[in-house]
Amino acid sequence: MDQGVAAVIAAGTAGVVGVAGSFIGVWVGRRQVRDQAQVEHKQWLRGQRQEAFVEFLALWDEAVLNLEERVLDEYAMEILDQEDGWDATNMSVSEQMHRDHVPVVRAGERMLMLGPENVVQAGTAMLDALGDLAVGVGAQYVPPEGDAGRFDMYWAAQVNAAGRRQEFVAQASRLLQTAPDTKRP
Repeated sequence: MDQGVAAVIAAGTAGVVGVAGSFIGVWVGRRQVRDQAQVEHKQWLRGQRQEAFVEFLALWDEAVLNLEERVLDEYAMEILDQEDGWDATNMSVSEQMHRDHVPVVRAGERMLMLGPENVVQAGTAMLDALGDLAVGVGAQYVPPEGDAGRFDMYWAAQVNAAGRRQEFVAQASRLLQTAPDTKRP
């Protein structure tokens, strides 16, 4: 083989390697951009979840506190009996409970959109428990036919609600305290 042919072969090989290197460079560059976008999205989602979980808990706690303030005591029941104000008070309390429930549901919807599934299930259980608490409070405002069991529904719902809140906090904490997975999907 003479030097001319060798030079042509070397130039051709260099050209092929150069073109292949360019394609590999483009491919690697695109992969890095895609990986970086995924990392940034995961970081953004983590921050959004944290904000949503904290807001949901704060509004849920506020709603539970408002419900606790509406629990009847003996003195309030005597006044309602004397004034025959059961129906009007029941309507008023129902409207107040609905107004208190709306912000929690909205925060719950945001939490539901951000996921993940295990936290969504725990949050949904909290919303159900809040509804049970409201039903328990509302049952107290029905004119008495005997006080047996008037508060039973509320107390049972309160125990359930406390457990549901603990489960949500545990699930959310587990998610937020776990380091992101750096493996490619």
